[in-house]
Amino acid sequence: MMLQKHIFKTITGAAFGDVCLRECYRDVRCQSFNFAFTQDKCELSNRTKEARPEDFIPNSERYYFRRDMGRTHLGAIPELPADSCKEIKASEGGQAVSGLYWLNFIKPDTPVLAHCDMKTEDADECNAFIRVCDENADCKNTLGSYRCSCKTGFSGDGHTCKECQNCQSLTGADRRINYTNQDTICDNGLRGWYRFQGAAGHTELPNGESLHGEPLKNAQSNIFSEYATDIVVKKLSPSANCQRNESLNNTIAKKTPKTRYYRGSASNDFRVACGVAQRNLGYGYVSAALEVLDIEPGYFCTSHEDLMDKKVLSDRNRKATKNFKYRSNQLRGQKSSQKSQKEAKEGKTYETAVVLNLDTSVNQPSPRTHTHVEHLFGKHF
Repeated sequence: MMLQKHIFKTITGAAFGDVCLRECYRDVRCQSFNFAFTQDKCELSNRTKEARPEDFIPNSERYYFRRDMGRTHLGAIPELPADSCKEIKASEGGQAVSGLYWLNFIKPDTPVLAHCDMKTEDADECNAFIRVCDENADCKNTLGSYRCSCKTGFSGDGHTCKECQNCQSLTGADRRINYTNQDTICDNGLRGWYRFQGAAGHTELPNGESLHGEPLKNAQSNIFSEYATDIVVKKLSPSANCQRNESLNNTIAKKTPKTRYYRGSASNDFRVACGVAQRNLGYGYVSAALEVLDIEPGYFCTSHEDLMDKKVLSDRNRKATKNFKYRSNQLRGQKSSQKSQKEAKEGKTYETAVVLNLDTSVNQPSPRTHTHVEHLFGKHF
């Protein structure tokens, strides 16, 4: 076994592992090492397998050793900054407490001292020992990130704010695309509102304006009236319910956000694609799709994906055990036996490929008579 991707120093001519251990003791950055015994080589790492389990891989020519004495806690010194508060917690386990740590993700390639909350695994970038927003901006810490917004009288992205010239408080009408006063470059009344340089609005609607009032009511009425017809009802009713449809409904519902498949739905291809992607790629397919669209998935999204992937893996391992398979076969046999007993008494109540029949000319089975009941239960009721 070996830990890859975190080797910061290589030592050759090491015939024995104790040479690697001695060199690791001498370097404050050393958290662990790999000893390549076929090459007489030491590979010092600034991470442990606990901090980066995804980088701990099998290797028949190396063995891994975690520094056993005098190891500096991850993030405790600027020479050993952490990539996140979560990484510190994973590395140190129960010894990790909330406090100040050196982190290297707040400012690229620069260790920054900031507070880590080990309960939420979040760093407070706004109170770090380095300014992350412009001096004329307000900083708001969020879980997994932070947000900068320019103060009143300034405009910009929060990281760079310039004093606003000719500031005004624009009305709702002023913010429309046909507003002609090009000299106004800043809205002093609402933070976070900016004038668009080009056209803005709903370009697919007439004049690029939203529908409201009577036009909105008429548009909705036209949509409902189109589908509320006898023709649509006649087409949908014969397929209202059948065992095949229910089987498909349940299959789709397990893999996608929607809980039911409506016949002829235009979104079915999308939902089936989501189900296939989740089966093949795991829940991380959501983040992958967002990244293709240049959208940041966010902390809650990725955390939920990790949690669900772990649950799926745990459930898969549970179902692979002999006890589960034995119990599953046992319950299946019991269910089959119970079903056979009911069918022997009451007859079949549900069969494959039985669909809703709207033909009133077909004779329906007559209800059971008093004599049938006496035959099944005796005369003691």
